[in-house]
Amino acid sequence: MPKVSVNGTELHFRDTGNGKDVVLLLHAFPLHSGMWARQIAALEKKHRVIAPDYRGLGKSAASAEPSTMELLAQDVRALLAHVRVERAGVAGLSMGGYLAFELFRQAPGLFRGIALC
Repeated sequence: MPKVSVNGTELHFRDTGNGKDVVLLLHAFPLHSGMWARQIAALEKKHRVIAPDYRGLGKSAASAEPSTMELLAQDVRALLAHVRVERAGVAGLSMGGYLAFELFRQAPGLFRGIALC
């Protein structure tokens, strides 16, 4: 599973599948992208699936600055730019739902659809 330096931090993320459509999975607090293992296994057969670990969670590096929704959304946007994803269906669970709202506020054109769980 790759790591990338974006937005002043190092993020771990899952990038699997190779379908034309992209699904972005945003995890709950205090979990990590591994919480989506079953969904990733089902979705990757027909879709590209991106699932990041937020800074300080999972295998992503912690940072000295507070992890606000604004900052985490900037991290996700930088990650998506790095992996060349312009549009995605976004699913967020719990805190991931709040992050999806902030991501939509910052980049509404990114969204093909949204699922708040």
